[in-house]
Amino acid sequence: MRRLALTVGDSAAGALKGAGLADCVIPLELRFAWGQLQSPRELERWLASRSAADDVCGSHWLDNLRGKQVEEAQSHGPGLVEFCASFDAIELWIDPGPNAQLILIWLLAYFRPHERIVSKLNLMQADAPIGSHPSEQLAARRIPAIK
Repeated sequence: MRRLALTVGDSAAGALKGAGLADCVIPLELRFAWGQLQSPRELERWLASRSAADDVCGSHWLDNLRGKQVEEAQSHGPGLVEFCASFDAIELWIDPGPNAQLILIWLLAYFRPHERIVSKLNLMQADAPIGSHPSEQLAARRIPAIK
C-alpha cells in the first residue's frame, strides 16, 4: 500500500521521512496565520500543474519534492489532486499550531469535492509539533489515524 503524507513545514517532513512513515512526504509551506494571505489565484497556481506555476518561483507544491518524486508527480497529471489520487492512503500530519490548523481547514475544503481523495484521507493530529520529535520516537508513537 502506497502512503502519501501531507504535513506542514520542513522539520515535520524531515521527521516523517526519517521515520519511514510514508512513501512520499510533501511539506506544505503556506502561511495563513501571519502576514499577508495568498490570493485565491496564487493558491490556485500553487495547486495546479507545474507549467501553470513556472513563472512563480517558490510557490508550488512541487518545490518541496526532490528527484524521483518530482518526476513521479509530474507524470500523474495537472496538479496535487491527481498526484494524491495515485496513492492508496493520504495522511494529513498536522501540528497543533494556528497556521497548521488553518492549513488543515483549507486542505479539507479543497479536497471536499474530490471524493476519490476524501475516501483515502486520514488525519494524524499531533499534540506537539511533529518536527520536534526524533524520527525514531515518531515511528514508535503510533499516533491514531482519524478517518
